Amino acid sequence: AFILGFALKDILANFFSGLVLLIDTPFSFGDVVALPDGSRAVIRKIGLRLTSMYLIDSHSEIYIPNAAFQSQNIVNLSRPTSHYYYTISIPIKGDVEPARAISLMEKVVLAHPDTMGDIEQKLEAIERYYGYSGAGVKQKLKREVGVMRLLAEQEVTRMLLKIEINLKQLSDI
Repeated sequence: AFILGFALKDILANFFSGLVLLIDTPFSFGDVVALPDGSRAVIRKIGLRLTSMYLIDSHSEIYIPNAAFQSQNIVNLSRPTSHYYYTISIPIKGDVEPARAISLMEKVVLAHPDTMGDIEQKLEAIERYYGYSGAGVKQKLKREVGVMRLLAEQEVTRMLLKIEINLKQLSDI
């Protein structure tokens, strides 16, 4: 029994850690996490024994036993804490249709350069709705810098797509 228990120790630890990760759900498929070594990864799958992640910097898969994964300090970048939340006021009349109000709120949020969304839609929204929730300090400069950042991000995304396509073609040879 002792030998069997010692042999199964790691397997059982990984199994129970996997159950805790699946029940507790600190991470889910697609979440971007910062690992203790400073690298960033995308959660691919949380299994009962292993968690698989895609390392962004090295474009490779990594498999971490759940017992080791659970004991590490990992920051989930997809679920920011309240320190990263931002509240804005959007003045809307009380007699506006709810669907129109929701659409307007979505556009105002999309117009902020630091929110996530389709870059083409963000560039369109930033010109029309940036600053809609109130005048801010250096609003025009902030809008211009936001547009420049989004254009740079768009160019980086295009280049990464080209690199990915070229690597795929290279691997098919």
